[in-house]
Amino acid sequence: MISNKAPNWDFDFIYKQWELETEQEDLLKMHIGIMPSKQGPWFEGKCGFKLIQYHACGIPAVASPVGVNSLITLDHKTGFIANNREEWKADLKQLITDASLRASMGKQGREHIERNYSLNSLFPAFVSLFS
Repeated sequence: MISNKAPNWDFDFIYKQWELETEQEDLLKMHIGIMPSKQGPWFEGKCGFKLIQYHACGIPAVASPVGVNSLITLDHKTGFIANNREEWKADLKQLITDASLRASMGKQGREHIERNYSLNSLFPAFVSLFS
């Protein structure tokens, strides 16, 4: 897990302090991205950039159904949208135990980001603002 603060979780994981200089290198070492979030205006207004980063790196993700998360992580295609604790457990277990599913979802995630969030895909819309 990459974060500015280590979580207080009761299971085995590797924690890495977030650093700008090693961010991309650290992301590429990951197998599964997670983006848990609570409901509420503050959380719903947050950007889904973390999910965009995961998928751009070919990393499948599990995310809460908050804000734009369901637009970025396509449920059962590029990862999972987990609605409750049981779904989080089941979705993570499935990704942990199935390397081919991780690879497939990671590939689909990368393609989804290239089609919908990359500079190349958004350039025509940007140019149209000025014409």
